Amino acid sequence: MADHPHTPSTPHDGSPNGLSGPVRQCLDVATPSPDRAVAPACARAVVKAMAAGVDDPGRRCENGNQRGRADEHTWTLEMVSSALIALEGYARIREVMLEGTAIRATNTDAAAVEAVDTDCLLLSGDALLARAHHLVATVPLEAPRRLACLRAVTRASSDLAETFGTDPLRGLTSEEGSATSDARESGAGVPHVGAPSVGEILCRCGGQLGMIVSGDVDEAASVGTYTGNLGAVLDHLEVVADEETAVRVRYGVVRSLRGERAPQLGWQPTTDERERLVDSLEATVDARRTLDRTAVLPVRGVGWLGQPLRWLVRELDVAVDVEHETGRERDDDDGEE
Repeated sequence: MADHPHTPSTPHDGSPNGLSGPVRQCLDVATPSPDRAVAPACARAVVKAMAAGVDDPGRRCENGNQRGRADEHTWTLEMVSSALIALEGYARIREVMLEGTAIRATNTDAAAVEAVDTDCLLLSGDALLARAHHLVATVPLEAPRRLACLRAVTRASSDLAETFGTDPLRGLTSEEGSATSDARESGAGVPHVGAPSVGEILCRCGGQLGMIVSGDVDEAASVGTYTGNLGAVLDHLEVVADEETAVRVRYGVVRSLRGERAPQLGWQPTTDERERLVDSLEATVDARRTLDRTAVLPVRGVGWLGQPLRWLVRELDVAVDVEHETGRERDDDDGEE
């Protein structure tokens, strides 16, 4: 699938026109670059996975719709991807505000660094959240699917609000909570407690939107479960690993979802770190097998979506049986690396 710029060029795309320079600068810093934005990559990969079941691809475009509508649906996927990037930017700003730190913005020549104040953060977050909803509310789809897209993003926004309003250490004793807080600061693993993580929410929404764009609203939730679990794994890794490794992992997952070869990670977790990763990886494997058993996606599509999972397990050398698939996928391994 061809790469696309993550910001649509139309003046009616929900871009933050009329905002001040500092707010625009904050928006630029907060929104992730396409090579690290996993949720849009999930949406694109799901569309491609659905297209893998087309018997005569010569009569269809890459997302499985009639070739005569290819331009329309390519633009739809572009708008959906931009909405997911805006939603992630909003989430990053909210996280920064809750942590009591400041986003650092640089000018074009990177010669100066400017701290962004609270008012600027608030305006930037509101602008990104509004943009995400505007984009999905205006996608060129028929009304039922457009409404389904809007519901998926609204649900993600609500889940983000719940996550931001939830103590991630709830359910722990004061001693356990203190120990877990210290572990977070030291880079050790933090258990996933309470509300879903930000990455899980965003990637789940990406998988759902990909299915809706592909034309299957009813199965959006089941595919979103798999992509959401993949996002949760990435969030867990960002706590366990160092920052440079976390960036490389996101880059590798995005490349895998695009069907490109991911680079070698060059980081080996300790035994304790591997044990912390097993549960989240196994949950993702189970979600992928569910997709195969229920035939929500074509066989080739399941193989396509499983590529980042296989890459992670191989690079991290984690004891998770990702290769033991159902008979349906063993009979046809197209889409595998």
